Amino acid sequence: MPFNSENERVIYRANFNAMLGTDRIEVDPLEFVAKVLMHAPDKHSRRVMAYGVYSSRALGERRKRARGKELAAGIGATVSSYEPLTEEDEFAKRRRQSWARLIQKIWEVSPLTCTRCGAEMRVVSVITDPVVIDKILSHIAKKDRAPPEGDPAA
Repeated sequence: MPFNSENERVIYRANFNAMLGTDRIEVDPLEFVAKVLMHAPDKHSRRVMAYGVYSSRALGERRKRARGKELAAGIGATVSSYEPLTEEDEFAKRRRQSWARLIQKIWEVSPLTCTRCGAEMRVVSVITDPVVIDKILSHIAKKDRAPPEGDPAA
């Protein structure tokens, strides 16, 4: 990158720019430094290069699943193991993430916020067996505790 000492300008050469009608730009040295530094990231910033299925987290999860399958089959997993996510997996993931948001939107109560202390809760398991559900509810009734807040019939 040449510097023109006669008029103290930096000469930047690039591919021909039809809008400018030239292949070079002459700028003040401080302006040139400012234009270059504009592309340098801030000290503690992060740049997201890939997201969604292409993110490193998704790749790591696919590798973990592949490793689990290979270990179950008695084969050693390689670093390049790759199992693409199916549309069903993506749909199920989005559905699981949105249920709490939808309940909060409709009932105006967050299902993941503790009513006693206000701390954020997380789902540990989901009970779908009606016999187990009846057992839990009858145990709560014996303890003389009030059912969870909110009346679904209202």
